[in-house]
Amino acid sequence: MRAIVFDQPGDESVLHLGDIPSPALGPNDVRIRVRATAVNQDGRTVGISVPSADAQEALIREALRVAGAEPSDVQYVEAHGTGTALGDPIEVEALAEALGGPADGAPCLLGSVKTNLGHLEAAA
Repeated sequence: MRAIVFDQPGDESVLHLGDIPSPALGPNDVRIRVRATAVNQDGRTVGISVPSADAQEALIREALRVAGAEPSDVQYVEAHGTGTALGDPIEVEALAEALGGPADGAPCLLGSVKTNLGHLEAAA
């Protein structure tokens, strides 16, 4: 089964904030420094596999607080990307609420490597 992230088809939190230290890096030189981490739990939801947008938003805000960062500092989010009609909209809603729109017009890019590698539950 293949999950398609942030799209319709498909079935199926730790947050790290970091920054790329130098704009002089080449296109294949991706380096990041982790500035903060945060962990939480969704709490009570309508089902065990149903995420909570409120809990995810709180997690993002806590990581920003610990990092001493503003929502407008975030330029890229590596998302969980469940590939489901239920999970993806909840995750995007939480990101939109916590990060808002870009103050300077620069986009915040959103991606998920999970669809390229598959679910790593078996590796856990």
